[in-house]
Amino acid sequence: MKQSTPILILLLLCCSAVFSASLTYDRATGNLDGFAVNIADSPNYPGGYTNATEVWSKSGFIGRLLYLGEPCTFTFSNIGPVASYTSNNRFYFTLNNDGTPNTGVWREFFLVTRAKGITHGGSQHDFSSINSVIANNSGSFILNVGAGTELASVGEVGYDTNRNSGVYTGTNAFRYKYPYSAIWIDVTLIRTTSARSSTTRG
Repeated sequence: MKQSTPILILLLLCCSAVFSASLTYDRATGNLDGFAVNIADSPNYPGGYTNATEVWSKSGFIGRLLYLGEPCTFTFSNIGPVASYTSNNRFYFTLNNDGTPNTGVWREFFLVTRAKGITHGGSQHDFSSINSVIANNSGSFILNVGAGTELASVGEVGYDTNRNSGVYTGTNAFRYKYPYSAIWIDVTLIRTTSARSSTTRG
């Protein structure tokens, strides 16, 4: 049995000008390829993941995105072959044995994401406390907090190393513009039972 790889692109659509934003991939314990496509996960439907249970320990864990910048919207889109004979606008593994995609042979999957912050003091904060499911191609989720080491302006609200907020005086602890020094977003793919033809051939 061979395995297939999903091809995804992440579009970062920022809510405001983000000239200093950065987005990097950290494999952590995840993978970008080698996923078994002849099995489904459990549960295997989007509604089974709109809860607080983390899923990064599943075999579909891709890794984490590390983000610095303003609050923004993340949109996940497929840039690979479009599966045939399906009315769902999901993500798909498609057969490719010889460099030519066979879009009539596929396995459907969706994505589960979880955003967490790293405080300026170095501790982890699961601020979202719930998964965000990207069930369809070009689906999005909104990140409503920013991250980075930029300093707050004197007289404006800033944050200390423990996410406490207050007006920055230029000398007090509320020196940071954002409550977090960085945000990471765990990304896990979940295989559904929806498949067409044999998905074990390549």
